[in-house]
Amino acid sequence: MKLKVYQSKAVESEPIVRLALREDDNGDITLMVVNEQGKRKYCGDLLTIASDGFIKRHIAVDPDLGFQLDNNERVLLDTEV
Repeated sequence: MKLKVYQSKAVESEPIVRLALREDDNGDITLMVVNEQGKRKYCGDLLTIASDGFIKRHIAVDPDLGFQLDNNERVLLDTEV
């Protein structure tokens, strides 16, 4: 079953950012931005959760994707949660 939220055509929508999780041969999981076909967007790798438990934020994330970034263009994390 596929669910979709109804939106009136009069409602102005923001750009859609599609996310995917990919697992590599080492068992690391990467969160990335993908296009409509599920292919990774250029500079779209956001972070990787390594099989040893470390979380790596990728540098040079495309600022046009809309995420808040630091000086190295890495996704900012909220540490207050």
